[in-house]
Amino acid sequence: MRVEDFALPHRPGCGVDEFLACLPRILAGDSLRTVIDRIAAASLGGRSVVAAMGAHVIKCGLSPIIIDLIRQDVVTAVASNGAGALHDSEIALF
Repeated sequence: MRVEDFALPHRPGCGVDEFLACLPRILAGDSLRTVIDRIAAASLGGRSVVAAMGAHVIKCGLSPIIIDLIRQDVVTAVASNGAGALHDSEIALF
């Protein structure tokens, strides 16, 4: 580990690009940037992007983001387990 690889504190008012640039340049920080770059490249290249996710994505209130990505043709398919459908139904009913 090198000090140059450390994360930088969040600065109020910074955008997503600045936030991502502040993440560590190792492990999950690099992985997140790689995933974002590959999803963007696939979407811009007309390829399919499948969001394979567990039920907590729905349970924790992230469905509006998934829906927005579908509407923008970034995500072309969603794969989840049965609990995903259950949480989605619970939110719709209650």
